[in-house]
Amino acid sequence: MSATNILRHAWRHLLHKPGNLVLAFWYLFILFFFQLFAMRGLGSGFQHWLKALNPSKMSMTNLPPLPHGVALKLALTYLTMILIVFPFVIGALYGGVADSLKTANNQVGLFAFFRYGARLFWESIGLFVGIVLGTTIMLVAGIAINLLFTLLGGHSSVLSVITSVVAAIITLTIMFLWFAVVLFWLGAVYFGGQRIWVSFTEALGWVWHHKAESLRLLLLTAVIVLVATIFFSLFSLVPIIGQFFAIMLYAGVLTLIAIEANIFYREATRHDIPPVYRI
Repeated sequence: MSATNILRHAWRHLLHKPGNLVLAFWYLFILFFFQLFAMRGLGSGFQHWLKALNPSKMSMTNLPPLPHGVALKLALTYLTMILIVFPFVIGALYGGVADSLKTANNQVGLFAFFRYGARLFWESIGLFVGIVLGTTIMLVAGIAINLLFTLLGGHSSVLSVITSVVAAIITLTIMFLWFAVVLFWLGAVYFGGQRIWVSFTEALGWVWHHKAESLRLLLLTAVIVLVATIFFSLFSLVPIIGQFFAIMLYAGVLTLIAIEANIFYREATRHDIPPVYRI
């Protein structure tokens, strides 16, 4: 199946089972209310600290000091979000979408969302931590590549431009391949029911042997996300109605990527047809 066909199938599945959008709304709903309660829990001192920040003059040397005790609360809040909330909602969204692809059932209620999140919680923690660590390593590698090519460019303006372009292309290629691994990995865990490490090695192996196909799929996905981001920014400028459409668009993109990850794994591991992806 081609990269365009994967996205086409994902779009058709979204239209055929629009209830998957409800899972994305629960995803956004839980994240929003967690942040709202976290802001209230941090107290008025943190809100005053936020108001004191001046983005135009902000640097590491002139940051206003955090009120006493807020730094620890803030650290615990971020740890809770990274280690509990994000894995829970990701597992619920991707698990629910995978279930709708494998069966005729499409359970999208709040209780179903919590059931998916609880059932896949530990797999989601391992997956999310692995994605964060892998992305950090890829970013460090990208920075190192850029520094290396900057040194190679020397003082020549023409050579520095050429090396900068080459470094940008290499960095983008590495990041796109890594995100292809992440997509496959998500599908392997939630759709395939594979263990974290087994699915990671399978994702690495598949993407390594199908680099061109993976890059095509991620390039198309990046274009969709970029276009959606532009429209999201435009809709957000319009009060009430525009913001409603912005949320709808955000939920749609989240759901489309979740469906895409599961279909990507399903089609890549089929044995009745060769897994060749061509545009």
